[in-house]
Amino acid sequence: SGLDDWQSKGGVATAWSFDPTGFVQPGSLALYRPSMGLTNYEFQFLGLIDKNALSWVVRAADFDNYYVVKLVVVKPGPMPTMGITRYAVVDGKAQDRVDTVARINARPDTLYQVSMNVNEDTFLLTLQGIVVDSWVDTRLKNGGVGFFTTRGEASRVRWVQVTHQYDMLGRLCAFLAPYNISTTNGSW
Repeated sequence: SGLDDWQSKGGVATAWSFDPTGFVQPGSLALYRPSMGLTNYEFQFLGLIDKNALSWVVRAADFDNYYVVKLVVVKPGPMPTMGITRYAVVDGKAQDRVDTVARINARPDTLYQVSMNVNEDTFLLTLQGIVVDSWVDTRLKNGGVGFFTTRGEASRVRWVQVTHQYDMLGRLCAFLAPYNISTTNGSW
């Protein structure tokens, strides 16, 4: 539905672009404003690696505190080897980098279905319906999602969904009192 809810550093709207087929091409880090106050959620998207990596963030409290996750082409070729790189950025400094191999079938033109489940201090990463990584980290307690590319990387994103309150009780509460809906007179 556009890029109006994606914010870059300094409070400005993001300068990302669309390709001719409707994919978004991320640039500098931009965060999805409606997700910034969330604690527990599922973040899903479809992404394509054009060059080297597809990068996203979760639990982004601001532009200096977030967790980075990257799907990285470790060994290119007709059947590339894919890896996961993850680390925390705390007070603007990268910390505790972890690199693992993602045991998935891939090709250079693969459209990846990515799902990140963020629940309390536990993180679960699923690619193409296969769990490829999970970890525990207690540093950042809440925050939203975002995308970025760094020098030497190029990627595209087609579809993004952030779901919270997705258990039965949460869905009932969300139905009765929707999240982030402003009111003017007490009704919605």
